[in-house]
Amino acid sequence: MARSCPTRCAFDTDCVVGAFCNLAADPPVCQLVGALGTLCSSADECESGVCTDGVCCSSACDGSCEQCDIAGSEGTCSPAPAGTDGGCAPKLCDGVSRACLEGCTPESCADGFICDVAHGLCTDGPICSDDTTLAAPDGNSTDCAPYLCADRRCTTTCTTSAACAPGYVCDAHGTCTDEPIAVQNDGCSCRVVGASDGEDETWVLVLLLGVMLRRRATKGGSK
Repeated sequence: MARSCPTRCAFDTDCVVGAFCNLAADPPVCQLVGALGTLCSSADECESGVCTDGVCCSSACDGSCEQCDIAGSEGTCSPAPAGTDGGCAPKLCDGVSRACLEGCTPESCADGFICDVAHGLCTDGPICSDDTTLAAPDGNSTDCAPYLCADRRCTTTCTTSAACAPGYVCDAHGTCTDEPIAVQNDGCSCRVVGASDGEDETWVLVLLLGVMLRRRATKGGSK
């Protein structure tokens, strides 16, 4: 009885070394394993023994920001392109790191989120982008002057001038103002409204020095 070569397979063992049984074919046939970058659906279809992102890959390539099917580099595990959502949401891959970023940059947050650099987080709420600016994820910003931006909001009161934007001072009513602070006369002592005790002493010394100089000038003129 004449013998003939089989034309179909049921298992990889039905095929020669370097080939696999392609069950997706009709009928299933033995097919040579693919080189790096060859389309695949399972590891046994690849010479490397690894099928990742639908291609035969050089490694498992299982980092959050790794891909094996990047155009021009198919089959080589590479960093995912910048802006790729590699399962790091709301952060995005930066095109360099193969893992999710620990911190963030303005470009590494998904749409609808903004980078809170101070905390290294992408947030969907407003943040203080500087001492006097409240920035929102949609790109809009609010100038908090004459007050400061703190705890992701514009403050509305003050206790000292340090709580006011540059160029403003805190008055006796807890308001940041750019108006000159009035001098308050309390009988025998002079006091600057909104000034600290140390500032009061400085003003008193200045006033006393002025009185002394005036008296000397008066005496000199009477001789």
